Amino acid sequence: MNPVTTAVWQVLATKAPELIVLALTLIVGSRLATRWIDRVADARARQMTALTELGRAAVDRFLRAQEAQSIAMSRISETLEKSRTGQQDMDLAIRAMASKIDDLTLLTKEIHERGDKR
Repeated sequence: MNPVTTAVWQVLATKAPELIVLALTLIVGSRLATRWIDRVADARARQMTALTELGRAAVDRFLRAQEAQSIAMSRISETLEKSRTGQQDMDLAIRAMASKIDDLTLLTKEIHERGDKR
Protein backbone atom coordinates (compact mmCIF):
# COMPACT_ATOMS: atom_id res chain seq x y z
CA MET A 1 0.00 0.00 0.00
CA ASN A 2 1.17 3.48 -0.65
CA PRO A 3 1.76 5.93 2.22
CA VAL A 4 -1.34 8.01 1.49
CA THR A 5 -3.64 4.99 1.68
CA THR A 6 -1.96 3.85 4.87
CA ALA A 7 -2.39 7.29 6.39
CA VAL A 8 -6.06 7.38 5.46
CA TRP A 9 -6.66 4.00 7.10
CA GLN A 10 -4.83 5.13 10.27
CA VAL A 11 -6.93 8.28 10.53
CA LEU A 12 -10.14 6.32 9.95
CA ALA A 13 -9.17 3.72 12.55
CA THR A 14 -8.60 6.34 15.22
CA LYS A 15 -11.39 8.77 14.38
CA ALA A 16 -14.22 6.70 12.90
CA PRO A 17 -14.07 2.90 13.24
CA GLU A 18 -17.63 2.60 11.89
CA LEU A 19 -16.43 4.03 8.56
CA ILE A 20 -13.82 1.26 8.37
CA VAL A 21 -16.52 -1.34 8.93
CA LEU A 22 -18.66 0.34 6.28
CA ALA A 23 -15.76 0.48 3.81
CA LEU A 24 -14.85 -3.16 4.42
CA THR A 25 -18.51 -4.16 4.03
CA LEU A 26 -18.71 -2.27 0.76
CA ILE A 27 -15.49 -3.83 -0.53
CA VAL A 28 -16.52 -7.37 0.41
CA GLY A 29 -20.04 -6.80 -0.92
CA SER A 30 -18.74 -5.54 -4.25
CA ARG A 31 -16.41 -8.53 -4.58
CA LEU A 32 -19.23 -10.93 -3.76
CA ALA A 33 -21.52 -9.18 -6.25
CA THR A 34 -18.83 -9.34 -8.93
CA ARG A 35 -18.26 -13.03 -8.26
CA TRP A 36 -22.04 -13.72 -8.34
CA ILE A 37 -22.45 -11.78 -11.58
CA ASP A 38 -19.55 -13.71 -13.14
CA ARG A 39 -21.07 -17.03 -12.10
CA VAL A 40 -24.46 -16.08 -13.50
CA ALA A 41 -22.86 -14.96 -16.76
CA ASP A 42 -20.91 -18.23 -16.97
CA ALA A 43 -24.07 -20.25 -16.32
CA ARG A 44 -25.93 -18.36 -19.05
CA ALA A 45 -23.04 -18.85 -21.44
CA ARG A 46 -23.06 -22.61 -20.71
CA GLN A 47 -26.83 -22.70 -21.23
CA MET A 48 -26.54 -20.91 -24.56
CA THR A 49 -23.74 -23.24 -25.64
CA ALA A 50 -25.82 -26.27 -24.68
CA LEU A 51 -28.88 -24.90 -26.50
CA THR A 52 -26.80 -24.12 -29.57
CA GLU A 53 -25.39 -27.66 -29.59
CA LEU A 54 -28.88 -29.10 -29.09
CA GLY A 55 -30.21 -27.04 -31.99
CA ARG A 56 -27.26 -27.99 -34.15
CA ALA A 57 -27.80 -31.68 -33.37
CA ALA A 58 -31.52 -31.38 -34.21
CA VAL A 59 -30.73 -29.68 -37.51
CA ASP A 60 -28.11 -32.34 -38.31
CA ARG A 61 -30.63 -35.12 -37.59
CA PHE A 62 -33.23 -33.36 -39.75
CA LEU A 63 -30.76 -32.95 -42.62
CA ARG A 64 -29.68 -36.60 -42.37
CA ALA A 65 -33.34 -37.66 -42.48
CA GLN A 66 -33.92 -35.44 -45.51
CA GLU A 67 -30.85 -36.88 -47.21
CA ALA A 68 -32.05 -40.42 -46.52
CA GLN A 69 -35.48 -39.56 -47.92
CA SER A 70 -33.86 -38.01 -50.97
CA ILE A 71 -31.78 -41.13 -51.58
CA ALA A 72 -34.86 -43.34 -51.13
CA MET A 73 -36.89 -41.19 -53.54
CA SER A 74 -34.15 -41.29 -56.15
CA ARG A 75 -33.96 -45.08 -55.84
CA ILE A 76 -37.72 -45.33 -56.19
CA SER A 77 -37.68 -43.07 -59.24
CA GLU A 78 -34.88 -45.13 -60.80
CA THR A 79 -36.84 -48.31 -60.14
CA LEU A 80 -39.98 -46.79 -61.60
CA GLU A 81 -38.06 -45.57 -64.62
CA LYS A 82 -36.61 -49.02 -65.17
CA SER A 83 -40.01 -50.64 -64.78
CA ARG A 84 -41.54 -48.09 -67.14
CA THR A 85 -38.95 -48.81 -69.82
CA GLY A 86 -39.50 -52.53 -69.27
CA GLN A 87 -43.23 -52.02 -69.49
CA GLN A 88 -42.81 -49.90 -72.61
CA ASP A 89 -40.68 -52.64 -74.15
CA MET A 90 -43.38 -55.15 -73.23
CA ASP A 91 -46.06 -52.92 -74.75
CA LEU A 92 -44.04 -52.57 -77.96
CA ALA A 93 -43.51 -56.34 -78.13
CA ILE A 94 -47.23 -57.01 -77.57
CA ARG A 95 -48.19 -54.46 -80.23
CA ALA A 96 -45.69 -56.01 -82.66
CA MET A 97 -47.10 -59.46 -81.92
CA ALA A 98 -50.65 -58.14 -82.37
CA SER A 99 -49.79 -56.64 -85.75
CA LYS A 100 -48.11 -59.91 -86.82
CA ILE A 101 -51.17 -61.87 -85.68
CA ASP A 102 -53.37 -59.49 -87.66
CA ASP A 103 -51.14 -60.00 -90.68
CA LEU A 104 -51.33 -63.77 -90.21
CA THR A 105 -55.14 -63.69 -89.89
CA LEU A 106 -55.38 -61.64 -93.07
CA LEU A 107 -53.03 -64.06 -94.81
CA THR A 108 -55.02 -67.07 -93.65
CA LYS A 109 -58.24 -65.42 -94.80
CA GLU A 110 -56.70 -64.78 -98.20
CA ILE A 111 -55.48 -68.37 -98.36
CA HIS A 112 -58.93 -69.65 -97.42
CA GLU A 113 -60.56 -67.39 -99.97
CA ARG A 114 -58.21 -68.61 -102.67
CA GLY A 115 -58.82 -72.19 -101.61
CA ASP A 116 -62.57 -71.66 -101.80
CA LYS A 117 -62.28 -70.21 -105.28
CA ARG A 118 -60.33 -73.19 -106.60
